Amino acid sequence: MNPVEISGVLRFRTYNRWSGILILDGKYLNKRSVLLLAIDYGTLDIVAWLVCEAESEGNYITLIGMVETVGYIILAVVSDGEPSIITLTQPKKLSWTFKGTRNYPRPGIPPAKHHISRLLGIPHQWCVVHAERELNRYTAKLPKEERKSIDILVHKVLFSNTIKQAEKWKGKLLEEAFNNSAVHKQVAMTIAARWNLLMAHHFIRVKGRKIPKDTNSVENVISYLNT
Repeated sequence: MNPVEISGVLRFRTYNRWSGILILDGKYLNKRSVLLLAIDYGTLDIVAWLVCEAESEGNYITLIGMVETVGYIILAVVSDGEPSIITLTQPKKLSWTFKGTRNYPRPGIPPAKHHISRLLGIPHQWCVVHAERELNRYTAKLPKEERKSIDILVHKVLFSNTIKQAEKWKGKLLEEAFNNSAVHKQVAMTIAARWNLLMAHHFIRVKGRKIPKDTNSVENVISYLNT
């Protein structure tokens, strides 16, 4: 059976129990192939899977198409922050560039058509564990004491129990950024720019259930998979 047929069997068994909270992640099998997984948060069913060469926007579009083929209704997405996944849930900004004296896109000529993502506008939570790892890379070269102070603030922002606590620590992080190095500013700007992605778990409810703030559940599923 191919992945869609397998998922079709799952649909009849667990369709009514699917949460609508879809966790997307990838696991590299070797240097040339990666396993993309779409897992339901409520049942831990592997709704769809795809083996491909890379975690690209096109491959995740294919995976989402497989998910919808079996009747899964996506109400929220949780991911590790892979840029190709974030791109699918965020509106694309129209960019204007200038070459010589002529602006592009040219007046009167419609811009090239872009694929409209099926995930556009769907709530998306960036796993706070992966986010913390990425932000810690920025501070890795700072002196030990300086790094420790900013890492503690980042952790408190990401793992706050309430949105009010998160905003409080975000304010302190911004204060630190104005009085310290460019690294502090970079960390603060990244959190500010991705605030909605990081804080979605405080706001979004699906069928009365909070969406998770991390991808730990899918990581556990992946740990049981045999290459």
